[in-house]
Amino acid sequence: MPSRPLQPHDEEQLRGGLLAARSPAGRALGWVARDLAGLKVGIALGGGAARGFAHVGVLEALRRAGLTADYVAGTSIGAAVGAMYSLGSTVEEMTAVLQRLGNTIGFGWRSPRQRCCPAPGSAPASVLSWATC
Repeated sequence: MPSRPLQPHDEEQLRGGLLAARSPAGRALGWVARDLAGLKVGIALGGGAARGFAHVGVLEALRRAGLTADYVAGTSIGAAVGAMYSLGSTVEEMTAVLQRLGNTIGFGWRSPRQRCCPAPGSAPASVLSWATC
């Protein structure tokens, strides 16, 4: 992990005895602490075309929970999603890439929401409420 100089607000927090875990300095300190304690976190993403969307969902759920992976490994689509995640791609960016990839190679992949919910106006309102999708 590259070193970054402490920002003035980081120094102020350290003097007070508390450094926010979500700040760049806090994440760097957490990484060092996990390394010293032997508690690094790794995630392995498997292959299988449609799993790509599931991988993106899991990574987003982990992000929302405040967990980040120190190491990422993957096979096939898992390697592609892992690479995008490691490069800092957003969920929207990863999903767009997966959709373009699927359309390019002829799978016509759609996200789970697109598979379950018809386009507005294509089904009678009595059959499906668009708001539930």
